[in-house]
Amino acid sequence: MYEFTHRGAGVNWAALDQKSRRLVSGSMASAVVAVMPLFKWTADAARRVGIEFQGAMPIEGTAVSTSSLYLPAAWVVAWVIGFAALSGMLWWRMSIRQDELFHRVQNWSLGMSGA
Repeated sequence: MYEFTHRGAGVNWAALDQKSRRLVSGSMASAVVAVMPLFKWTADAARRVGIEFQGAMPIEGTAVSTSSLYLPAAWVVAWVIGFAALSGMLWWRMSIRQDELFHRVQNWSLGMSGA
């Protein structure tokens, strides 16, 4: 069973059974993979802003070319939605294995974040 620690900010990993551990690990890993294109987009935007404000940087002699800095928008959207959906599905599967206290705390936190 899920056991809250640090006033709900953490989880006692030892209290989870093996299947719940796999589901939580997969959900968290999928969430990290889902936002990776957003990190690249942010880095590209910061690089462009830095080039605009500091003058032209010689990119031709480096390993990074300007043509490789941009990701196709459809690919990014599909990547983010796909891995976010996988993360949500794995968390949902872990959630249905937990007790009523977990569901009450989770519903309260989702309600407060939605408000």
